Amino acid sequence: MFLDTDEKRVLVPLEDEDGNEVIYERIDLVEYLEYTFGIFLPEGQSEGDAVILQLTGEDEEKAECYDIPESEALEQAAFDLFCAKNMGQFTFEGDAENESL
Repeated sequence: MFLDTDEKRVLVPLEDEDGNEVIYERIDLVEYLEYTFGIFLPEGQSEGDAVILQLTGEDEEKAECYDIPESEALEQAAFDLFCAKNMGQFTFEGDAENESL
């Protein structure tokens, strides 16, 4: 994970199904129970397949990072909250296993 300090964006390099690195940009954060999730889209895109990652390491002694959510239920809850929060901003298709904006 890295931060684009000029534009204050959070960017995460992820590998696609072909093994190519794709940079994803965090478009939102949602909180559910004691967890925080980042919602990511490929950099520069306003639609497409979203990636949901769980924020870990929020204490001052450890740099924050993103991991795969602990369960599909948490991932679905994060996606549902994101959808409710952003109903007027995005068109949603699918569920957390096939998230599309």
